Amino acid sequence: MNVSAPDQSIAESKWILALILISALMLICTIFYPFGYDQAIFSVGGEMVLKHGAIPYRDFLDTKPPLIFYLYALSSLLFGHHEWSIRIFDLLYQLAASIYFFKILTRYFHSRTAALTVCITILIYAGTGFWHTAQVESFAFIPSLLLLDVTLRAKEPNRSNIFTFGLFAGIASAVLFLLKFTLITGTFASVIFILLRKKNESNTALRYSLGLITSFVILLVGYILYLKFTGSLEYFLQNIRWVSNYAQIEPLLGRDTIATQYFTLFPERLISTMTLSFFVLGCAGIAVYLRNLSRDHSQPIHGLLALTWGLQLIGVLAERKMFQYQYLRATWTFAPFIAMGIFYTLPISKKIWERLSQSKIPARTIGSMLFMVIVLIAFFYSPFIKLFSQSIPWVHIVIADENAGVEVHKRIPDYYADEQMSVGKYLKQRAAGNDNIFVWGNDMAIYYYANKLPSTLCLTATPLRTPWTPPAWQDTLIKQMIASPPRFFISEFGDVKSYITGSTEDSYQALLKWSALRDFLASNYEEDTTIGHYKIFRMK
Repeated sequence: MNVSAPDQSIAESKWILALILISALMLICTIFYPFGYDQAIFSVGGEMVLKHGAIPYRDFLDTKPPLIFYLYALSSLLFGHHEWSIRIFDLLYQLAASIYFFKILTRYFHSRTAALTVCITILIYAGTGFWHTAQVESFAFIPSLLLLDVTLRAKEPNRSNIFTFGLFAGIASAVLFLLKFTLITGTFASVIFILLRKKNESNTALRYSLGLITSFVILLVGYILYLKFTGSLEYFLQNIRWVSNYAQIEPLLGRDTIATQYFTLFPERLISTMTLSFFVLGCAGIAVYLRNLSRDHSQPIHGLLALTWGLQLIGVLAERKMFQYQYLRATWTFAPFIAMGIFYTLPISKKIWERLSQSKIPARTIGSMLFMVIVLIAFFYSPFIKLFSQSIPWVHIVIADENAGVEVHKRIPDYYADEQMSVGKYLKQRAAGNDNIFVWGNDMAIYYYANKLPSTLCLTATPLRTPWTPPAWQDTLIKQMIASPPRFFISEFGDVKSYITGSTEDSYQALLKWSALRDFLASNYEEDTTIGHYKIFRMK
């Protein structure tokens, strides 16, 4: 029986509405996510920017470029001092990005494909969990979409405003660069795509590239001048050198790096980030695209998405850390292929099931069992199981008013979330309003829970305790400590992060080896108590 056009339209609208509701529900679940390591650091740095007018590099040090701290400062300004402030900000950001993504996709795909693609993107994002959301890559989504949008528009025939599109591409590229330097590989995808031109498009490539370079250079020079006028440029350049040494902990072409990082962790975490089922479906979607490529060259978006996906993954390889959140810079470009794979495999699965239903009893029974086993395996390795384990428990914990830090510590044994909460509560009860505290360690949520902010350039101890730390940073810290001694001095132990520091020492061991800081502690403080992995000293 044929379905009438109005009925088909109604069914399609209901289907899209269902996808919207699923997406909204998954985003709402992220509000309940607690802090992870990075979110705590970004929040403390963001509040320093907001409340003290602090400037990254000059007033506090971290391994990340500066823009993420300003985004966290904005979330605190809008929603206050809460763990869920950045989660609401992230939810609204992902919602705006999803709407923009949908609008771009509907220019090239059917609306149901566009809606499914956006839903898949959100499922993958929310499913990465509390540790991997509200990260730098999370906020790379909109500038990446802007880059995709203007690149596609620039390739459309008879366009007269190519230079303007290039200007917008340069703005998006500068934002990506200031979020994280390796995100610039998305710009390379845009430029390469424009340069892959027909003979009559050489002028298009020139005007687009000129616009991109113009706005990118203007914004970057503007930022450098800002650093110079605020007295931050020297620290910024020192930080660049520090990061370059940090990157060499695992050499780019080292034997262990190639064997362990590139050929083991990289594919393993690429697949686990989007789940095995989605990865297989995406590969099927790419196969469909390649099969149709010889017949249809009218849809340039497929090629740009694939190129962006590949080059952004090269950026992940260049960082050599292989955290799941790093892959989020690329997963959204793979989502349309997953949607294509779903629409390709569903009819095939339906035909297989119908043939099994019509076959003889022994074959039907065995075939049906095998079919159901395959479906169950696919579901087990799909985002739905991951979402249930990563999202739902946090909703329950918050509603039940349980200690989320205990669950965080259970999931991440070397991240002492519950202990940081306890230390923060302890200090909040004992430190007066004008008393400063100083935390020497990797985990900075203590400042947040104590409702205090650093009074020195030491946000985390990491940049100050590596073999390649600039002596000027250590000298500055000691001078700041002497000029304004904190009421409480907290040192973390058991926080070895060799992949960051290049050392097997924890923060307390590094403190004991740094004579100037060790002597300052011994001369001015006495041991107060120890809570978990945190030694607390109070001023004599």
